[in-house]
Amino acid sequence: MNRIASPRPRAASRALLGALALVSALAAAAPAAAQEPAPWRDEGTGCWYLRGGTGLTPRLRRDGTPDCPGAPPALTAPPVAAAPSRWAEGLDERATRDLARAVERLEREMAALRQAIERQAR
Repeated sequence: MNRIASPRPRAASRALLGALALVSALAAAAPAAAQEPAPWRDEGTGCWYLRGGTGLTPRLRRDGTPDCPGAPPALTAPPVAAAPSRWAEGLDERATRDLARAVERLEREMAALRQAIERQAR
C-alpha cells in the first residue's frame, strides 16, 4: 500500500506564524492604548463629558458629583487627597520598556528564524 506523506508544519513555519501573531496583536493594541478621551461640553445643560472610543461618559468632579453647573453638592465629605502614586507615574515607563523588550525579543527570534530558513535552503 502506498502511503502519501501529509505535509507537516515545520518548526520554522510555526515560529514564523507565532511571530506574525505577536506582531499583529501588538499592532492592533497600539491605537487602542494611545487613544485618550477628549472632553466635550453639552451646550444645553452645561455638563462636561469624556468622549472616547466607547461613547460618552459623564465627567465627574473630585467629590464624585457630575461636572454640571446645577449639580447638587456631594452628600459626603470630599475624599482626602492622596499623594501621587509612584506606581501610576512609572506605569507608562514600564509599559514602554516592556514593549521595547518584546520587540527586541521578536527581532532576535525573526533573525534566528531567517538563519534557520537559510540553512535549510542550502
